Amino acid sequence: MALPTSRDYDATDTGPLTHTTVNNIQDCIVNGSHGSISSYIQARDFYAPSLSMTSGTHSLGLAGGSAEASVNLPAGSIITEIEFRYYTANSSSDVAVELRERDADDMTSTVLDSDSATGSTGNLDLTLSGTFTLQSDQIYSIKIAETVTTEVLFYRAKLTYYKP
Repeated sequence: MALPTSRDYDATDTGPLTHTTVNNIQDCIVNGSHGSISSYIQARDFYAPSLSMTSGTHSLGLAGGSAEASVNLPAGSIITEIEFRYYTANSSSDVAVELRERDADDMTSTVLDSDSATGSTGNLDLTLSGTFTLQSDQIYSIKIAETVTTEVLFYRAKLTYYKP
């Protein structure tokens, strides 16, 4: 039996427990079993035909290229946010991030959400927000790209999601 996703009912003061106590217990069960979870995809988990790992910083160096990493969550998971953390010293860097979905049978690819930034320097974040429910017949990945030949150091992606 699955745990409830909301209160079964609003309790009243008819038994030995007050309605506040019963409602609080229900809320704890719902929130404890269905609360958001954060997990991280590190720079070392990304793949690209030619990329460099910057020693000592655990970062992925991109210079006019892109890298992709698998999203390994169970089908039915709901991603609500992906935060990409990176560093650039050059304000002409153009960084783009994507959440991608591929059909498991024919491998056609769809971009579910994307964002990009240019003109900033320092430690920066790009965030994808929405409600993305992972399907069992799809393969999911995240991609980061830098379109100028200036090196960008990518540190990690933080996924916030709910389990099915």
